Amino acid sequence: MGHRRCLPQNHVFRRRKKEFDNTEEMELAPITMSGSSALRMLQGRVFVLGKIFIVAKKGKGKKKGKDSEKGTEGPEKQKRKRAPNKKSGNVTRKPEKKPEDCFKKKSIFFDLEYGEHNKLRHNLDVMHIEKNVFENLIQTLLDIDSKTKDGLNARLDLREIGIRSSLQPHEGDKGKTELPHAPFNMYKEKKEILCTVVNNCRTPDGCASNFLRCVNMKELRLTGLKSHDCHVILQDILHVALLHCYPSKDVMIIVVELANFFKKLCSKVLDVSELDKLQESIVKTLCNMEKVFLPSFLLSWYI
Repeated sequence: MGHRRCLPQNHVFRRRKKEFDNTEEMELAPITMSGSSALRMLQGRVFVLGKIFIVAKKGKGKKKGKDSEKGTEGPEKQKRKRAPNKKSGNVTRKPEKKPEDCFKKKSIFFDLEYGEHNKLRHNLDVMHIEKNVFENLIQTLLDIDSKTKDGLNARLDLREIGIRSSLQPHEGDKGKTELPHAPFNMYKEKKEILCTVVNNCRTPDGCASNFLRCVNMKELRLTGLKSHDCHVILQDILHVALLHCYPSKDVMIIVVELANFFKKLCSKVLDVSELDKLQESIVKTLCNMEKVFLPSFLLSWYI
């Protein structure tokens, strides 16, 4: 996943293979690209925005289609080319991609005088990020159908990577594929405790929504939560609700670390000297999540 790159070079997690992606991490943390270097890479490049259509030529003796009657012509259908035969030796190699090929357009903000010197070029909404983190976490813990990040395809990824053989799917006695119990899976009794605590939670007026409308006790799921509701539950309620029903100790530690991180980040008074400590803490938290949860759980954050 690449989270271990941000750890110190002598950290223990860098040399552990089985707990992560079955490889040792020796690369250093990526360096943030400055605006001047990005503008230097964009010089001389021409970008064509929008889709390019090939106009079909009119053939003699052919009937006019719907597009030609209106005075416009649709895109020409091209025949699919077959893949070249490797044995014949006619394989054409693709040109190597350059670092500047990652750009698809040039930002209009570079036209400003201070555009290349602007350090904050992307404004990320913390509330929406927090909402995505909470939804992925709670949907995986409650094992909500079509919402959870744990499934057959996610378990098959473990087999392809070659890690966590205890969590890989196997055939049962009746010939059906079975998924072993994971450290983040909760039994029905624990799900009921978690949903009951959230359902009975009362907040001050205007602090959050009425959780009675958001908790479905029959299906044991949370629905209709807004960004601020996820903000309140993740920081103040979830780690308290999991005290007597947490699936494993590692999951409980991760939930507490996430709550502390977002609480300090969203506080009214932010100490600049603690930002480096927050950066170090969230990197360790992501590495711990990589050890406990499946790769699909973390990949969904970046999509």
